[in-house]
Amino acid sequence: MEAIFRGALDPLIFIKMLVLQPLFYLSDDEVEFQVNDRRSFEEFVGLGVMNIIPDATTVAVFRERLRKAGVIGELVEMFEAYLRSQELQARGGQILDATLVPVPKQRNTRDKNMVIRAGRLP
Repeated sequence: MEAIFRGALDPLIFIKMLVLQPLFYLSDDEVEFQVNDRRSFEEFVGLGVMNIIPDATTVAVFRERLRKAGVIGELVEMFEAYLRSQELQARGGQILDATLVPVPKQRNTRDKNMVIRAGRLP
């Protein structure tokens, strides 16, 4: 990762900002604004009130370096695998309602499963 990015901030901060973008449908400018504006976003990316928030151009440059290195897909897969291991899934949406939620679990009894397999309704 260091070969891709040599900067003053931890690359994980940028990766977390990139995670926020598709979840909340944010452009580079909007993710910069939201991390500056929302305490929850600031905490998620690992910054405090006194930290410098990366600007939109820096986020775009970082994403382009990841793209050129061919690691974006691998990072997305790792993130999704982590969520699955925690029984979570990412649900995108508007900023007001985007959240990580537990994955629903099926709780049919064996008898109900046999009825369902037989093509009948339990």
